[in-house]
Amino acid sequence: MPGPEPYRGRFAPSPTGPLHLGSLIAALASYLDARHHGGSWLLRMEDLDPPREEPGAAQAILDSLRHHGLHWDEQVMWQGERLTAYAEALAHLQGMGCLFHCDCTRAMLGPDGACSGRCLPRQHEVGTAAAVRVAVPADCTITFEDRLQGLLDEPIQDRRDAELARPATWLVDLLPQHRLGHIDSRAKVLAQARPRPLERSGRVTLPSAMRSSPP
Repeated sequence: MPGPEPYRGRFAPSPTGPLHLGSLIAALASYLDARHHGGSWLLRMEDLDPPREEPGAAQAILDSLRHHGLHWDEQVMWQGERLTAYAEALAHLQGMGCLFHCDCTRAMLGPDGACSGRCLPRQHEVGTAAAVRVAVPADCTITFEDRLQGLLDEPIQDRRDAELARPATWLVDLLPQHRLGHIDSRAKVLAQARPRPLERSGRVTLPSAMRSSPP
């Protein structure tokens, strides 16, 4: 019988400024966890939000990690080089009827940035230069399998209509990572670390409509 998959952890900073203390702590925890399990530690740069990125920030982050002795094992993965893959993933979800376009301003959005049903019924009026959102069912619950706290269920009624993309920006924290052949699955990453919340890296269960085979 095949043995367990080798441990592969990953840290994914955003080049919107220098590496701050919270991100450094997350990187250190991820690095030590990978080394403790005799596994690999990967680095992925979240260069997907050009309006917020600072010139030179990505290189400064790499230099800071090296300065603190955190050396990654493989080539740095740059999200900005995978825009074609994300466009294909969005088109696949669009074909499944999971997405809609939203032209709400920030003042119009509801709790936690949700569209609150304003745009879904009026798709014929919303142009393509708008945010792309997931139509999340009202009874949707995200299930986390946390290594310390066990199985955690989090209803997301107050955070419905999660945003996946908007003009000049790609937001890939929900579906592409966990479902559509995103870099984590292609690199066989088993664990990831983010500054907030540190303890919630693990398995995520998505609504059934979003769990079909990748394109």
